Amino acid sequence: MSFAYSSIRTREVAGVLFATLDAGPLNLIGVDLVRDLVSLVDALYSDPPVTCGS
Repeated sequence: MSFAYSSIRTREVAGVLFATLDAGPLNLIGVDLVRDLVSLVDALYSDPPVTCGS
């Protein structure tokens, strides 16, 4: 599974998706980061093989 966002880097290892914030030198929560986080969460909830939660 691969996602392309300007402020979040993702990688999947053994079925676990790791999301790393990459929003500039301070990782400030701005419009771009919030947009990318919302898009990532929406994509994860709409993908049947992915389980969100504990």
